[in-house]
Amino acid sequence: MTAMKPATVETLKAFLDAFNRHDLDAIMEFFVDDCRFDAPRGPDPWGRRFAGKDQVREGLGVGSREFPTCTMARTVTG
Repeated sequence: MTAMKPATVETLKAFLDAFNRHDLDAIMEFFVDDCRFDAPRGPDPWGRRFAGKDQVREGLGVGSREFPTCTMARTVTG
């Protein structure tokens, strides 16, 4: 398992900026190799779970293709 770094306001802002640009390469820099991501849409009651960077990348890519104008609010305070 990869060690986690503490989250900072700057890290969160950088992640949101990458997400809002739909820059999948930049987004994936924030994920460790053994990451997990639960998407709100999918076949299970919780949506769909992606495990590992390859699956997470594919899942986020599908989301970008299905919702090309989707963005996250960037209001972050320290």
